[in-house]
Amino acid sequence: MLIDAGAIASAGANISIASGSVVASVPLSVSNAGTIGTAIEVGLYNDASNVTIINSGTISSGNGLSITNSGAGTLADIGLYNVGAISALTNNRVGAISGSQTGLVNSGTIGTLINNGTIHGGGSGLVNAGTIGTLTNAGTISSSSDRGLQNQGVIGTLTNTGTIYSGGWPGLTNYDEIDALTNSGLIYGNELDGFENFGTIGTLDNTGTIAGHTGPGIVDAGAIGTLTNSGTISSGTIAGGWGGSDSAGLYNFGGTISVLNNTSGGLISGSPVAGGTSVGIYNGDYGTIGALTNTANSTISGGQSGLYNEADSTIGTLTNNGVISGGTTGVDNSGTIDTLTNGGTIVAGPYGLINEYGGETENGALVGGTIGTLSNTGLISGTSGIGIGNAGEIAQLDNAAGATISGSLAIDNVAVSTIGTLANGGLISGSVGILNTGTIGNLTNSGTIAGTMGAGVRNATYTSGTTPAATTTLGAIGTLTNTGTISGTQTGVGNAGSIGTLTNRGLITGATDGIANTGTIGTLTNAAGGTIAGGRTGLYNSGTIGALTNAGLVTGSLDAIDLAGGAIGPLVNTGVIAGNIENQTANDLTIVGGTGTVSGTLTGYGGANTVGTIGNSASNLVFASGNELLNDDIDVGSHAVKNAGAVLEVNQPVTITGNYSQGANATLQIGVAGSATTQGSIATDSGYGRLVVTGNATLAPDSNVTLRSNGYAFAAGQRYVVVDTAGAADYGGATAAGNAPGLNYSAAGYAGQVSGRVVASGSHNDLVLTVDSATPVNPPPPSEPSTPSTPPASSDGSPPTSTATASPPPPAPPAPTDVATEPNARSALGGLLGYTGVGSAQLLNLYDAALGSLSQGSVATANRVGQQLGTLQTGEAAIVPTFDALGVVNAHVNALRLGQGAGVTGISTGDSPRQWTLWGEGYGGHGNQSAHEQAVDGYAESYGGLLVGADRLLGEHWRAGGAFSYSDTSIDGDGDIEGDRANVNGYGLIGYAGYAGDPWYANLSMTVVQQQYDTTRQVGFTGFSGTAGGHFSGQQYAARAEAGWPLAVYGATLTPVASLTYSYLHQGGYTENGGDGAALSVGTSHVSSVESGLGAKLSKAFATRYGQVVPEFQVQWLHEYDHDRQWAGVNFAADPDGTAFTTAGVRPVSDLADISFGVTLLNASNVSLSARYEVQAGGGFVSQTGILRLQHVF
Repeated sequence: MLIDAGAIASAGANISIASGSVVASVPLSVSNAGTIGTAIEVGLYNDASNVTIINSGTISSGNGLSITNSGAGTLADIGLYNVGAISALTNNRVGAISGSQTGLVNSGTIGTLINNGTIHGGGSGLVNAGTIGTLTNAGTISSSSDRGLQNQGVIGTLTNTGTIYSGGWPGLTNYDEIDALTNSGLIYGNELDGFENFGTIGTLDNTGTIAGHTGPGIVDAGAIGTLTNSGTISSGTIAGGWGGSDSAGLYNFGGTISVLNNTSGGLISGSPVAGGTSVGIYNGDYGTIGALTNTANSTISGGQSGLYNEADSTIGTLTNNGVISGGTTGVDNSGTIDTLTNGGTIVAGPYGLINEYGGETENGALVGGTIGTLSNTGLISGTSGIGIGNAGEIAQLDNAAGATISGSLAIDNVAVSTIGTLANGGLISGSVGILNTGTIGNLTNSGTIAGTMGAGVRNATYTSGTTPAATTTLGAIGTLTNTGTISGTQTGVGNAGSIGTLTNRGLITGATDGIANTGTIGTLTNAAGGTIAGGRTGLYNSGTIGALTNAGLVTGSLDAIDLAGGAIGPLVNTGVIAGNIENQTANDLTIVGGTGTVSGTLTGYGGANTVGTIGNSASNLVFASGNELLNDDIDVGSHAVKNAGAVLEVNQPVTITGNYSQGANATLQIGVAGSATTQGSIATDSGYGRLVVTGNATLAPDSNVTLRSNGYAFAAGQRYVVVDTAGAADYGGATAAGNAPGLNYSAAGYAGQVSGRVVASGSHNDLVLTVDSATPVNPPPPSEPSTPSTPPASSDGSPPTSTATASPPPPAPPAPTDVATEPNARSALGGLLGYTGVGSAQLLNLYDAALGSLSQGSVATANRVGQQLGTLQTGEAAIVPTFDALGVVNAHVNALRLGQGAGVTGISTGDSPRQWTLWGEGYGGHGNQSAHEQAVDGYAESYGGLLVGADRLLGEHWRAGGAFSYSDTSIDGDGDIEGDRANVNGYGLIGYAGYAGDPWYANLSMTVVQQQYDTTRQVGFTGFSGTAGGHFSGQQYAARAEAGWPLAVYGATLTPVASLTYSYLHQGGYTENGGDGAALSVGTSHVSSVESGLGAKLSKAFATRYGQVVPEFQVQWLHEYDHDRQWAGVNFAADPDGTAFTTAGVRPVSDLADISFGVTLLNASNVSLSARYEVQAGGGFVSQTGILRLQHVF
């Protein structure tokens, strides 16, 4: 034991423990609280074993004499040199171990080395060439010019909570083995790296800072098992970079890192390098990282790249849920990444992620970066450039739902590069969404691919070199499948290369073209539910399309399809092509339609009844087979439209500029709309299809011409002009006026015959079809033979016509009006069917359409048609707002009575007995009347109103005043009259008075209301549609009396209440406008009401700091004494004489339950605020009213 409490010093060695000359044979313990020093360059030299050293002072070497140790070699300038075994070495907080070259050298064994003070060397601070079991530094280990800590041996555990620092080289260098390194302090190299590893590290856990001033934070050229960072690993700002050109927060320089975890709060960064590469993590020189994870709230960043994986280097899995960013690239890969999963953000200016081109090998093969699977659920963005740039190979690229890839080019797959499968379920957005000049095996989109300045997907060509040695590479996509949205400000999908199969079940749209093809597409399929749309053209083609199939929608405002050149196979259309079709080539355009019940549609832009154009003047247009609805005019010039074997349906006149021919297996199908006019004249007919041929028309014998109802009831005598030919006409062999028996005629759903004739119309020859008498369809067989009875007289009173046959006919149908069961419906139908004139074509059309609907024999149909033909009843609904207004006035008077302190309520506001009151009140409500037992359809009403009034006290008991009221009511029909609507505006004057007795009270009010009505009726059924509108005025007179007797009950007020209300409503006559024949003239009508009310209300006052609050609850039974309905005399406006009928309104509900809740706030400022909610219900009627009142007393 050597204890030094002062200074041990001499000209020679103070203490020398040499091998073989140990002073004591027992374990040696050295405790220093002073200074141990020499003049011979070694402060303390140990060659013994089992030594414990505790230093709280100074151990230092001089720079005088040299000493040669016979056991361990030559030592110079070392503070503490151990070649033996020290079980524990502790340098306390105030202790210092230093040497002009090295502070501490261990070539032996140290069990535990704890430094809380300073270990410093002019060269290295601490050099371990032996074994240290545990090294814990909470102080400073430093050097002036070499490494702060240099390990050439084995360290079991190295824990740094202090500082390991080098003034000239890395702060810490490992050449051999460190089992576990934990840093929560600072490891720093002032000139080069923070930490270098050329050996093996089992685990490295950093929660502090590892930094290089002129080099990387960490350089690994050895092996690290697991590196975990939640602190900072960074490089400094340097002029030349590490090794002259490059710097990184972490540089894996040919080393191996099995697991690298940058956890929450962790930062791995590389500062900018002038003329060099600065990255957050640099994996190079055949380096390997097994698994790299950047968790949420962690960052990897660099002046140039966040992460750079050099050629021939490998990353097994890269998982990012934090941020990887760089000045140029977020992730730059020239090597191999097996799996890259991003749930965070990868972002930079020019490139979010780049998979780089590596050039050519010696045998000419092209090489580049390789990524096995790239999965993005977060954001990958090149803010001023490219989101993902691929110049190598990516086997699988998945952009999941909710994820985003963005940039001026979101994805750029350049020439010679390959993406095996690209699947997008999120957002890919850039000036061009996806630019491909390389190869993509499969591209599937269920999300959005957007080109904000160009194409959503652009499959382009790439030309390298100069003429004549220039080479052009075609972008190639094996299959492109879209179930989401592909959009572009120019083109949705632009193809100048090759696409094997393009299938769309979503939306492909462009401001110019939906799809623009100048290259090759093997098969283009727009499946059911798919849309290809362009601001100008849906599909533009000047290249080659092998097969084109549409089961969805292809549309464009200029052209749905523009075949500007190239070649296209048959167009199979079972969907809708809405817009013009332009075929500028000399190739015939062949169209194939749907099969079975499926039909394709060719129509104008916007669909519906818009007629489009097919321009095909350089060749023939061939309808090969299938079902096709044609709603386009066709220009074939001197060529022909050839219907070889299709069912070609036209629902309105279609013009063919050129010739028309129809094969024996083909069908021309004429659609007839419900509102069609069918008189067999081009001048007057409308509502059904027709071919207008400017050239010649030839319909081969035995070909078919059919009629199809699109809501129209076929009847005998109807005639249809189905073909109008300006040139030579051959209708099944008939070329001149007369019968045309050579064609097959029919009307779908009609059991009778249809015949055809050729009719001359000026210089034209028309094919006219006539519906002949019908044969009953499957008449019911008689139960037994019987003698036919005489049929009933006809409705016009003419004698019956005998129909006796061997077998009796089916029973005669009932009269049309008898089918309906509802009184108003029967009445209205009777008025309509009383029309016998022909002066009004619209009314006659309504008459015919109604007969067609009634011929079905359906009670529901007859009731619906009849109800729609009648008037919209508004009387009962118009009364409700007036009654509510009187109720509001009554409540106002009651509130003022409470405010006076009358009765037994005990409420007082301190008002003077001769006070004026100005008040305003808003109210609103909603009511429903279900279909009534008198078979009158119900209605729903919504109303709102405003009252403004003034009153004053007259003596001790009376209060009188007046008010102005305004109400707005909307009434909507229900059931068969759904769509009918009325709006009522009411303007009223109200006079009122109240008497406050002791304790009883009485309130009186009277009103006159001027009403303005606007009505709309919708009439629509098979064969007819019309809207009629009306405007008229009305007046309502009403009076109300209420009396009550307030009773004090347990501090509250219970008031029995009785009331009586009288109303008289007068509505003026009017004539509707519009209606297409359904307009009505309606006479004046009136309705009155006498209603009593009996109930009670309960109220109680509460004092608050805002004033008196009075809640109130009231229940009443309302009884109606006048049960008369509102009757109106009506006729159809187009025939005032022969179509008169009457309609009846809803019978008033006899008994209603009335429940209301309210609250009033009274204060000493003479201002009161009230709110009330009221509901009435009974007999299928429900009404709800809300009231808000503000009044000021002065």
